[in-house]
Amino acid sequence: PRVCDVEFAASRGSPLPLLEWCSESPDGCQLRAIVAGQLVSLQPQLDGSWKSERLSAAPFVDLHGLTPAEAMGRRVTAWYEEEGAEGEPPRDVPYSGHVIDSSGCQSGKRGLSVRFDYALDEAGAQEELYLGNDDDWLYGLHAMKPERGSA
Repeated sequence: PRVCDVEFAASRGSPLPLLEWCSESPDGCQLRAIVAGQLVSLQPQLDGSWKSERLSAAPFVDLHGLTPAEAMGRRVTAWYEEEGAEGEPPRDVPYSGHVIDSSGCQSGKRGLSVRFDYALDEAGAQEELYLGNDDDWLYGLHAMKPERGSA
């Protein structure tokens, strides 16, 4: 008797790997997903099938579907909670910048190194911070922080 792929995998004691869709891809011609710890590119073909290509191990720091090389130079917006005016609740404030180093994302030593446009450090230079899995950030310029689950 014929069985579906899930039943076949279960009969062999190997569950199918979970496919986790990524929110970004470098262009509009492909989708990205994490499958069994690998970053995979999926491209639709004219015959209705999909071409898949394993790109790399999934980076330790979630790059939302890009490889560390593709993340380099990309514009980003990060949100940091800041105190509101007296009597106002804290609010998320957007800061924009660009990725200046992504080499630590694969090893987990650090995240994306971002140089922010208008935030200055104590010396008056553009502030540089690392963005990791615990930070709220997206590629591109954004005035408003999207609701959870919509990005």
